[in-house]
Amino acid sequence: MFIGTFQLSSSTACWFRQECQNAEVSGLSRTALAEALCQREQLSSRAAAQKLLPKLATLLEDSLPATQVAMPESHPDIPTGFPDQIITGHLSELGTLSVACVTDAERSRWEAMMASHHPAGWTRSPGGRILY
Repeated sequence: MFIGTFQLSSSTACWFRQECQNAEVSGLSRTALAEALCQREQLSSRAAAQKLLPKLATLLEDSLPATQVAMPESHPDIPTGFPDQIITGHLSELGTLSVACVTDAERSRWEAMMASHHPAGWTRSPGGRILY
């Protein structure tokens, strides 16, 4: 069976149908289903498998497990009013300047600085991020 350029074995089609039918009882997520499909068919990435899931379900007339909505991480209000530090003099007098990643211990201080002094304030950015 072909889905685009991907050839699916009959044993994988049977496995997929069974997994979809048992997903509600087993609690199998779409992510776990995509990971298992990757392993069975030696796909290069889970993203490729996730793109195949809806096409495969339609072709086999099955329904995928319900999507699991991740609850947003609760975050306390970020304090503003971080003290401003005025630096006078020439840049050459400051010495060596460097950029460093923010550690977990420094995160709340960084957020307060952004909320207080960044023109756009502070908001949680989506996806992975590096703070510096």
